[in-house]
Amino acid sequence: MSDGGAAPKVMSTWIGALTQGGVLFSDAQAGKTVAALFIGADAVDRLRKHFADASDDVVRRERRAAVEVCIWMACADRKVTAEERQLVVDIVKGSGLPAEDRAELSGALDDLPSLSDVEGRIQCQELRELLLGLAWELALADGHLHRQEQAFLDGLVKRFAVDPMRAAEIVSNVQTTMGS
Repeated sequence: MSDGGAAPKVMSTWIGALTQGGVLFSDAQAGKTVAALFIGADAVDRLRKHFADASDDVVRRERRAAVEVCIWMACADRKVTAEERQLVVDIVKGSGLPAEDRAELSGALDDLPSLSDVEGRIQCQELRELLLGLAWELALADGHLHRQEQAFLDGLVKRFAVDPMRAAEIVSNVQTTMGS
């Protein structure tokens, strides 16, 4: 497995890509490459099209929900390191969300946002799959899958209506990418 150093770097790239001009911005090559490895190039193309065609309200809603999922994954094992805390701060700052959203999300590690309707706010299946891959990458970054992380990931699969075979494929792609 990775030493944990690659996951935050890629995560920052993904979040930057998720929040710049749609989902995947043309200069976020590392994020595009990893996204294609995790969910496939065709899925990345569908994801880009979804966001190119989406209204500003849909883009904002899905950006915010994507950031919230990442915040929850960082907290899933109930141990937030200084590095994870800084990563969340960086994600929020670079989210491209309006100032009021960024201000609200800034304290999200201490007062987690509700994910009760996340599946309704993230309707694009490719974004759901990409977030599942990212969540797996973060969970595996420290070389150990904690029970709470596994429970969170299992919950995402169900909530995002990802077919179990597809979820297993995404997990395999993540593990292969991470060199495990």
